[in-house]
This record gives sequence, C-alpha cells and structure tokens, in this order.
Amino acid sequence: MNAPFVVAVEASRLAQERRGIGREVWALLPRLLRQRSNLRLVLLVRRTADIDEIGTRLASLGAPLDRVGFHPRWRLDRCAADLFWYPWNVALPAPRRGVVVATIQDVAPLVLPDPRRRKLLKNFRWRRRYRLTAKRATLIIAISQFTCDELHRVLGVPPSRIRVTPL
Repeated sequence: MNAPFVVAVEASRLAQERRGIGREVWALLPRLLRQRSNLRLVLLVRRTADIDEIGTRLASLGAPLDRVGFHPRWRLDRCAADLFWYPWNVALPAPRRGVVVATIQDVAPLVLPDPRRRKLLKNFRWRRRYRLTAKRATLIIAISQFTCDELHRVLGVPPSRIRVTPL
C-alpha cells in the first residue's frame, strides 16, 4: 500500500457553513476520500466544539472517518501535511512552508470594491488578503475562466499557477 498523502483543509467555517462554498466543500471531502484510498484529511478547525459536528456530518455523507483527523488551526506550524487546501478564497493563515492550494470562488471583493467611503478599510483588507494568497499559493484553483483572467489582470498571477475547474 502506498504511503498516505495528507491534505490539510482549512475548515474553520465548515461546521457553520451550509450554503455556497460550504456546500461545495461538504460534497467534495467524502468524494475525495472515496476516490483515493491513500488520502488522509486533516481538518484545521478553530473550535474543538466543531469536531463532533463535522465528524457526524461527514459520516452521514459516507466519508471514511478513519482517514479524517482534526488539528487546531492556530497550531498550523505543527501540522504535518503534504498539501494545504484553502477553499474559502484566501489562504490565511498560511503555513510558512509546504504546498498551498487556494480555491478562489469570488473575485468581487477585488474587482468590484464597495464604493462607500466607510468601506475603504474593508476593501483594503480584502485586497490585501487576496494579494497575500496570490503570493503564497503554489497553485490557485479558479472556478471560471473569468476568475482566472481577473486574478491574472488584477493580481498578476501567472496563468501557469491557475487551474480552472468549473463547479
């Protein structure tokens, strides 16, 4: 049997997220585990209280829980993984080393900033988060060609570091 391939998934919002990106992540995790018998997932959680809820839901979706572990997100530096996946648009906090894959679902905060004066700081923070993600990610998964083109145009991400995978 092959050595396990460990993917750490930023899952701090997973227990509460039932729509949008969360639905995609809930659908993908069991499928990934069923497709690759040597895959092991480590879910990076913010609260230990979320572990039971996430485990119960994954079990109900048919995920093999013997290959799912949990790790506190704030101890990211001590998480041994072959790859870190960030499904929530930004790769924060990101490990200092290792392969980082970020899925960019929505470029609206980048290309259509809120024009209201009181939202300037919020706009700045989102642009900064996207820039840091573009800089740190080894690979970016874009959900459309438009998203790919905007990441290249606005952030200068080379197309060679982006893969388009429609939902």
